[in-house]
Amino acid sequence: MTAHQRPKLERYEGGMFLVVKTLWYVDSEDAVETGEVAFFIGPDYVITVRHGRGTRLAPARELLENSDEQLLSEGPYSAVHAVVDYIVDGYVDVATELTKDVDEVETSVFSDERTHDSARIYRLRREIAEVRRAVMPLREPVRRFANGEGGIDPDLRPYFRDVLDHLASIVESIENLETLLSSAFEAHLAQLSLQQNDDMRKISAGAAMIVVPTLIAGIYGMNFTHMPELDWRFGYPFALLLMGGVITGMWIFFRKSGWF
Repeated sequence: MTAHQRPKLERYEGGMFLVVKTLWYVDSEDAVETGEVAFFIGPDYVITVRHGRGTRLAPARELLENSDEQLLSEGPYSAVHAVVDYIVDGYVDVATELTKDVDEVETSVFSDERTHDSARIYRLRREIAEVRRAVMPLREPVRRFANGEGGIDPDLRPYFRDVLDHLASIVESIENLETLLSSAFEAHLAQLSLQQNDDMRKISAGAAMIVVPTLIAGIYGMNFTHMPELDWRFGYPFALLLMGGVITGMWIFFRKSGWF
């Protein structure tokens, strides 16, 4: 009755108890939602208790019923395999969606536009950690089934080994995604640093273009008696032209230097 258990396989007298996490992806929120399925496995029965609104198990039953009779004749562990395999296929779908989102983040980080990807990178890393918590512990129970624990028929063990291979592939995908996100986050920080340096250059250039006319105006505003051009008729237009010329020259220089 109590959910939120770690994926595990426990053996009791007369039966086994298996817990498997279910995963599904909400693309609009970049979120991985989790549920849980508990298996009570006996000599001639399998009872599943599903928690969470995600993964429906009816398709697993349909696939099992449409499979060959030899698989059905293997008893309750054929049903366990069908459900676990169906859940692991859901892991593959989630990993595929996460890969798409990571690709989008990489494209955004290395674009020429200003982006705010740090929050999305953190959110995706958190969701990948959620997938890891579901996938990593499940490998040991599936490996035990593949090794024949519980009296599993040798003909059924390759099916569990196939599920184990899928889990290994998903683990590799998760690790690659974590590496890519770490690299993307470092690149994002580097991009922010470059953007800040570019902003400082623009601010410094703008300040320099203001300082020079201010200096000229300050000198002409001293009003000393013997100051050159003070009584010149064209002194005021000349000062304005000088300021405009200096500003234009500095703007051209900064433009060619890439500061603007």
